[in-house]
Amino acid sequence: MKWRPYAVLGSVALLLALSACSHFQRPATKPQAALPAQAVPAAWLASPVPQTASSTPTAQPIEDPLLAALQARVLANSTSLAQVKNNVATARAALTSSQANALPQLNANASFNRSASGFLGNVFISNQSQAGFQASWELDLFGLIARQSEAALARLQQNVNLMAQVQESLRSETASLLVQRRLCEAQLDMLKQESASAKTVLSALEKTRAVGLRSESDVLKFKSQVVDYDNAVTQQQASCDAQVKALVALSAYPEGELRALLKPAHGLLPKATVAPVVVVPADALSNRPDVRALLWAVDAASADLGAEQAARYPRLSLSGSIAPTRFESAQFGSFNYRAWSIGPSVSLPVFDGGRRKASIEAAKSAYELARQELEAKVRDAVKEVEQALVDLNSQDQQSKVLQTYQRDLLAQTRRSEQQFTVGLINGLDLEQDRRNQWAAQRQVNQNQAAQILAMLNLHRALGGTWAYSE
Repeated sequence: MKWRPYAVLGSVALLLALSACSHFQRPATKPQAALPAQAVPAAWLASPVPQTASSTPTAQPIEDPLLAALQARVLANSTSLAQVKNNVATARAALTSSQANALPQLNANASFNRSASGFLGNVFISNQSQAGFQASWELDLFGLIARQSEAALARLQQNVNLMAQVQESLRSETASLLVQRRLCEAQLDMLKQESASAKTVLSALEKTRAVGLRSESDVLKFKSQVVDYDNAVTQQQASCDAQVKALVALSAYPEGELRALLKPAHGLLPKATVAPVVVVPADALSNRPDVRALLWAVDAASADLGAEQAARYPRLSLSGSIAPTRFESAQFGSFNYRAWSIGPSVSLPVFDGGRRKASIEAAKSAYELARQELEAKVRDAVKEVEQALVDLNSQDQQSKVLQTYQRDLLAQTRRSEQQFTVGLINGLDLEQDRRNQWAAQRQVNQNQAAQILAMLNLHRALGGTWAYSE
């Protein structure tokens, strides 16, 4: 029977490729690590509403005409987001490289040599050209390559979740800054009205002092209130300007353009679009991208440990090559021949000075660290949710009191206006009632903004994401 090296090598290559395919499994979409049971409560203690099992809540929690565009601008110009995107690309390349190690490697090579040699005064010139293939494949007998691929996949998923965390953090930060800016505008408008009212009263007091109906000390006392109002307006204006600067730095909008975009909804606090959905602790914590990232980190550390343990065992590789060669010489003529080889090779650890054992111990330590970091993150996440619930409940309770107080003052102001019209009270008393009403409105505004911020914090703490119609 005639020996056919091409057929043999082709059959071996096909066998290796089919064997390598067995090492590839469907990419994991959920981490194997579990939340530490001792750190996950059965229910949120501070929640006043029923809790539900749910997937990640996806919503646009507040409504403002500028919010979506502002968030998109922030995401597009964030260096922190660009960094984590780069980390994802690097992790994806590492995964591809790791998975490629389980496949047969095939390389083509070609060469040409011209040589001359002398013998007994004769010079012999020859040409030799060669082209062929070299193939190799490591049989993953003890799971070293598979575990390395698992670690690379886990690190890719970890970085994907870290990217999601940065995106949600930037969206929440942008929304919070916009809420604070809208509140600042509303408070500034109220303070300006109170300041104008106080100046009106001061002008009236100075007129009554001129005719001897008021003392100098009365006028000076009220003038100090006018100065306080002016200072409050100045400080509030500076605070509003600082918030615009912060939004400019975050979004890379030109300041003039951003101020123009803010103007249409000047002083209007964003409205909540959905009621907070309180998800049970186990589901809420699993929804959070920062917790998921650490779950994947535990998986990666576990796979690293498995790879270090597999490295103690022998490694078996198969390799082969085939290279058709042509030889040409004026003295000896021309002829073709084929050089080929195929065979296994084994690498067996014998003595490494304790390197492998030390690597295993280091991997065990890294795995324990990953587990502890996960448990610490879960405890922090539980604290964030409970604090957000406490804050939201507190703001809701204050809202009821402040709304009642503000309605009472508004009713009092309307009665004073009617009494002033018929001459029952003077203008000074009317202005005082108006300032009291505006001050109460500022408290209501402050409370409404605090409620919105508390709701945003709860949405983020529960692992919620932002969604847009586009």
